[in-house]
Amino acid sequence: MYHNLEQVETNNRKLSDRIHQLIDKMLQLRSEMDSLNFQITHKDISLAKSKAKLATKSKEIKALQSKLKILEKNSSLAQMNLSEMDSLKLELEQMRSDLSLKKYKLKCLEKGVKEKDNIYKWVLDSLSLVRLNLMEENFCL
Repeated sequence: MYHNLEQVETNNRKLSDRIHQLIDKMLQLRSEMDSLNFQITHKDISLAKSKAKLATKSKEIKALQSKLKILEKNSSLAQMNLSEMDSLKLELEQMRSDLSLKKYKLKCLEKGVKEKDNIYKWVLDSLSLVRLNLMEENFCL
């Protein structure tokens, strides 16, 4: 019986040691699980922040793309306006050139009129002189 009692005590000690080992292992696993849960929670929070940043950046990209489209349209309109302005400048230069030519022709015509007027006056004066001379001759006769 003594032997059985010793055997039971030995078994109880072994069982107690095994229970303590299992409790230690369970505590270690629980600690690891808590650590892993903390890491998962931390990563979930980080993932949520990253998703929020991504959504914000996506909105910013869409807004910038819209602005870019508007700028491209404005650039195209500005290019068309510049083209039209260049055309109008050329037309204005042509009109100025035509005006200068017409002014020159007008001056030439004015000079021609003055010269013709001078010639006409000279001819009239000459004719008047001839007439006077003729009248004098006729009067003398």
